[in-house]
Parts: sequence; structure tokens; C-alpha cells
Amino acid sequence: MGRHGVNVNSIAPGTFPIGMNDPQVPRTLVQKAGSILSSLIPLRRLGSENDLAGTFLYFASAASKYCTGQILAVDGGFGAKSKDVQNTFVCNRTNYRIAC
Repeated sequence: MGRHGVNVNSIAPGTFPIGMNDPQVPRTLVQKAGSILSSLIPLRRLGSENDLAGTFLYFASAASKYCTGQILAVDGGFGAKSKDVQNTFVCNRTNYRIAC
């Protein structure tokens, strides 16, 4: 795509509490999961809209005109953690499990 003047990049968001979260999940579970997940993230918090906004603005601006084929992780440093640490959070309508 680059030879046609099209830059292709992507954003890999980490854990963000959003309005699309399943309303069937009890609020207390979401709060507990958020607390546990925050403790696993080097920045010790979940992401917010503002954390993603700057990334979108960067890719949409001339500042990124020499950037293509990139995947930018916005995950509070979680992806930089040791691959030896396996943390999972599974949550769906029938199975609630937090394993850390």
C-alpha cells in the first residue's frame, strides 16, 4: 500500500473499561477484575479514552507520515512483561474466572 501513498498502521489496545462490556457481568466482578488486572499492568491502572486519543491523533496527523506497517501497543506496558508470566482473564455469560 505504501507505494500507492497509503500508510497502514494499527493500534493494539490493552485493557480498557468501556460501555460495550457485557451488562450481564455483575458490577462487583468487573470492579474486582479491574483491580486485579491493574496490579498486573506496569503502570498500575487500566487505560482510558484519553490514553487512546493521542495515539489516534498521531496516526491521523502528519507526524506519522513516515510510519507504516506498525502496530502500536497502548497497554500500560503489559506487553513488555516477561513472556514467562501467563495471566488470563476469562469472562463470558456462563463462565466467570479470574486466574492470575
